[in-house]
Formats: sequence, C-alpha cells, structure tokens
Amino acid sequence: MNGVRGVALDWLRSSLTGRTQVVKMTQSVGKWKRTVYSSEVSVVRGTPQGGVLSPSLFAGGVCDMLLYVLIGFTVNYADDTSSLISAADNE
Repeated sequence: MNGVRGVALDWLRSSLTGRTQVVKMTQSVGKWKRTVYSSEVSVVRGTPQGGVLSPSLFAGGVCDMLLYVLIGFTVNYADDTSSLISAADNE
C-alpha cells in the first residue's frame, strides 16, 4: 500500500475492512412517519464517506497511477478516476 508498513498499515487496514452499510428510508404523510431499513451488506470498496482520511487515501492510491498506465488516457477529478486503454489483444 504505497510504502505504508507496520502499525500504520495495520491501522489503515482495520479502518477499511469489516465495514457494513444499511440504507434507511423514511416516508412522512401528515403526522405519520414510517421508517424502513435495508439488509446490512458488506462494503468491499472505497473509503468511508465523510472520513477525514478519505481524500488522502484516494490521493495516495492514484498518485502513482501514471507510472503504471503507460498507454491510454487517464482523467482524475475530485474523488473519481477514469482510464481508457485500447489494445489489439489482452497481452
């Protein structure tokens, strides 16, 4: 993970793994309110929304991307990255 080792890597790993999410929907009609929750699912990608470290983790993950993508077209904007690579075959 980009040169992070030891205790720092353990801390990052523990904060990014084992996360779950639930969607909450609330419907209000007059004085009545109904709330429904989705099933809990595991979060397997990304960083916590609103997390203080999320922008730094994103930047650390993509800052060296151009070293590995030698051909193609890559666009980074805010917290999103797109890459278009074309080749004659999978090799």
